[in-house]
Amino acid sequence: MTEIELEKIQRGKGEVKEKEPTPIKAIMMNHIMWSVWLSAFGELMMSQFIVMYGPTYLNEVLGFRVAHTGYFVAIPRALHLAFKIISGLASDRIQ
Repeated sequence: MTEIELEKIQRGKGEVKEKEPTPIKAIMMNHIMWSVWLSAFGELMMSQFIVMYGPTYLNEVLGFRVAHTGYFVAIPRALHLAFKIISGLASDRIQ
């Protein structure tokens, strides 16, 4: 290998930096992270609750036919997914 080739290989390379350890303790003590985790947990639990018990409620309490209860429970989930995608894209554009 000639010096010219070595110089071409070395050009543009930065210094290798040692990875800093992840500040787990700082993350766990951050109240903003706790609020995000709590919010995500609550949203997940409520959506699961609606998926599991929504059709039963619609059928037994409100008198909807069983054939329609699945659709009525699926519509909010589909809209929720669409809203998450749209709001994620909008959030990326704002920054």
